[in-house]
Amino acid sequence: MFRRALLNLALIAITGPAIVLLTATTANAQTDDEPPKPPDVVVCDPDEDEFHERNDEIEFGIRMENRDLFKRCLEAETFDLSAAVTEADDGTSIAVLPGHYPVTEPLELTGTTDIELYGNAAQPDDIVIEADDDLATLLAVRDSTATTLRMLTFLHGNDNAVDIRDSADVDITAVVAKNNGRNGFLLNNTDEITMTKTSASGNAAAGLHWNASNGSVTAGKYQHNRHGLHLRDSSVDIETVSVGRNLIGTYLDESTTVRIQDGDWYENNLNPLRDNDCDKPLFERSPSSVQMCPSVGSSSGIGLWIHGSTDVTVTDNHFWGHRGTAVVATGDGVNNQANDTITVQGNHFGERKQGGSQHNHTDIWWDGQGESLCFDVDTSDVTRPAALPACDDGIGPVNRYLGDPVSTLKTEYCGQPDYQQPQDYCDWLGAPASERLEFRVALAVAVGMFVLTGLGWLAAARGTRPPGFNSAGVSTLTLAAAVFLTVAAAWSNRSDYEALALVMWAVAWVIAARAWRVSGLAALAWLSYIVSFLLVVDATDRAVWTVPYLPVSPGWLWLALLPVWFVVMFFYLVRKRPTDPDDQPPQQRQEEEIAEYNRFHWGDFHGQPRTLARAISGKVSVWLGHGSLKTPTEPRSKSSPKSTTTRATPKRGWAIYGVTYAKKALQQRFSSTRTPKCTE
Repeated sequence: MFRRALLNLALIAITGPAIVLLTATTANAQTDDEPPKPPDVVVCDPDEDEFHERNDEIEFGIRMENRDLFKRCLEAETFDLSAAVTEADDGTSIAVLPGHYPVTEPLELTGTTDIELYGNAAQPDDIVIEADDDLATLLAVRDSTATTLRMLTFLHGNDNAVDIRDSADVDITAVVAKNNGRNGFLLNNTDEITMTKTSASGNAAAGLHWNASNGSVTAGKYQHNRHGLHLRDSSVDIETVSVGRNLIGTYLDESTTVRIQDGDWYENNLNPLRDNDCDKPLFERSPSSVQMCPSVGSSSGIGLWIHGSTDVTVTDNHFWGHRGTAVVATGDGVNNQANDTITVQGNHFGERKQGGSQHNHTDIWWDGQGESLCFDVDTSDVTRPAALPACDDGIGPVNRYLGDPVSTLKTEYCGQPDYQQPQDYCDWLGAPASERLEFRVALAVAVGMFVLTGLGWLAAARGTRPPGFNSAGVSTLTLAAAVFLTVAAAWSNRSDYEALALVMWAVAWVIAARAWRVSGLAALAWLSYIVSFLLVVDATDRAVWTVPYLPVSPGWLWLALLPVWFVVMFFYLVRKRPTDPDDQPPQQRQEEEIAEYNRFHWGDFHGQPRTLARAISGKVSVWLGHGSLKTPTEPRSKSSPKSTTTRATPKRGWAIYGVTYAKKALQQRFSSTRTPKCTE
């Protein structure tokens, strides 16, 4: 007995200081990190079975805490969530226990300060707040400061799930907005917004819509909306977000100071027509389904659209799987609303973040308008135009007040993300290649240039010296190749084909201008030289190097000269054909006046078929324009100059070398046998 007591005393002596030390450490830890303050108001669903069914799926610590809070809720009978939120005083924290809460009146916070509304759960789906019947907005916050929302799910609002206006210092964490008639989250004229791990899906307008607001969005997920994010006139930092399977991933409209980095934009090609439940009211659709039923038409296949914004930086993001374009940068030349200081650098196009590749149809599409824009792309990236202003190239910023003509037309016609009436000819709205606006414009331009060139040749044919067939033939063949490449470029959306087509247009017009100048159409020729030079500049700007210091796209320069060219060509075409003073009226000669060596006698070739064939070939050559019949050569006296021959200069025509050779051989034969010798 004594030995056991002594052993106990020794054990106490050894463990006592350790227990005291552990207790002191725990006390200090509790002092440094105080436990969370219990909520002021607890809201629950009175159905005890449903509460326990949902609560039992939550981790142990929160599950035990919710059991105590549920008893408190039953005692206070705070079952009306709308009333609890609307009647909350400043500084109130409201805890919502796991359950399903259908609401017929909106949750409203007006003019409040320091209100916290949160779900006491492990994930947002444990607390579902659903609009009943025709409720427009589930949560409305007006003129409030320091509002915190956390761990909640909002469903089936006919308008917006969370609508916050004219407020400041808003913190939204782990909140889900799903299957709403317009926007999941709408923040209007609100400052200091912090959104973390929010999610929005199945919303007919935008998952997240900011208007004249500022703040940050981090680690959010936005899928199956018309627009994943729609930011208008806002300043925002967007980081590590996942934006996929919307019609448009993100639309920046007249926003300022936007930073987008380390995010994923993927497969924003949603087709809402595949959903079959759009005829049902919102509250009759399953909460687990994601069904987006837009009330207006929208573009599709675009990851990030930057329109008329300033100071936007897009870095270290992944874009993949877009059937349209990963990044679109457009301005509005008509309203003087252009992008300014846009930097797209260090991104990964056609590469999944998890590994592997899934290419976009086009990686970057720029309409050619804007100030201080730069794009750093790899050689494997597909861009339109093929040459984009590079970052840090040492040349200086590219400032264009008017973009490429066709791209500007497309921006005006197809450059709005939403449409009340369906628009044809827009590939962003699903138009096939043969119906796209670019293809139809390219076809019209190709036909128009071909017709103009043909009229130029017709005017040259009426000149003092009609051009030969060689120059006309080569120019026409080059022109036909340019037409083919122009149509092929528009069909395949290849900027390099487009640039090559412009170069071939220029070559065809240079060949034509040389012939037109000789034909007496000097003004038309020099205008053609200028247009050809501008075509080459335009091709360089599209495919090789963005030409700096040009206020407008080079395409506008040569297009502006075409009306002047047409007026000059029309003048030459309708004027009276001038006469060449060197031309003499044709003289009719009698048979006896024709030299013997120029006569064609069938009897001379009797029994000599080869010689006959050569003679006929020579006559055909003369008829085709390769030469002319010899005129008599006057006998030369000793006193006459040596070069008094009046032999006509052979014309240059078709390059039929066989016929030319036969003609020369025949001429040599007859010259040696029939030409009379000169007498002293």
